[in-house]
Amino acid sequence: MLFTDKELDYTFVAVSEVPKLNYRAINPIAIVSSTLKARDYVCIVQFPRGQEQKDSYADVIEVSECGKFVYYACDTDYGSSGSPISMATMFWRYTINALQRRTQTEA
Repeated sequence: MLFTDKELDYTFVAVSEVPKLNYRAINPIAIVSSTLKARDYVCIVQFPRGQEQKDSYADVIEVSECGKFVYYACDTDYGSSGSPISMATMFWRYTINALQRRTQTEA
């Protein structure tokens, strides 16, 4: 199954079986409907500019009034759109709380 949203720049892919790879474990990720709030600590798992995986951590600065946008100051780069944003907890579980939409640079 494949679902793409070009406007928000992400794609979800579902597979019936988890493929076995020699070089990396693939773990299923849950998509949760939890609300992030200011000062929550999040992790963005990304492949900036198509390079190797980079995990960036940051505090949430603000959540929009409508609850659809989460703002944080974190080291991301082009090519990271669609990257999962997860709450970083002591007992790490891979969940998707939001998606990286775009990189915004200071003017």
